Amino acid sequence: MTKLLRQYMHKFLIIVHRQMRNSLRFLGPTVGTSAIVEQNGQILLVRRTENNKLDVPGGLVRWGETLEQGCQREVKEETGYSIEIVELLGVYSWIRKDYSNISVCYVGRIIGGEPRGSSEGEPLWAHPPFRAEDFHAGMDRLVFDYLADKRYVSTSATEKQGHKSYSVAKRGR
Repeated sequence: MTKLLRQYMHKFLIIVHRQMRNSLRFLGPTVGTSAIVEQNGQILLVRRTENNKLDVPGGLVRWGETLEQGCQREVKEETGYSIEIVELLGVYSWIRKDYSNISVCYVGRIIGGEPRGSSEGEPLWAHPPFRAEDFHAGMDRLVFDYLADKRYVSTSATEKQGHKSYSVAKRGR
């Protein structure tokens, strides 16, 4: 390779690196997945280490994984539980300052494992009702959509939640 070509390639890589560093929009939206798991009237959540807020177990899908595999892996990593996917809850979209995310939320059922925390937080079982302000970054939408179908949420809470919900598709009942 000539010296001139190497210089151009180096400059090109610097430009690409700056673009990626300055904005994740360069990469397009990320794809995430999560699961609502209910057992004995309680919902499996994660109390996040960074801000002590409640979160739904889940995360980004890795290259080569299906949505379902990513969901099962993330739930296992964050809670210690193995789950099976029961049904689709909904498809959600978040647009933030530096990135956008498309997230597929499933309803899951525990099939094994023991509770175990991770660097992201500690798993916990919680009874409804919940308050939106107790949740991390919009995760209340997923839980409230699930609970609305289960009729655990009062009519006024459901109407209030409807103003915040940006679900693209939800399961039919």
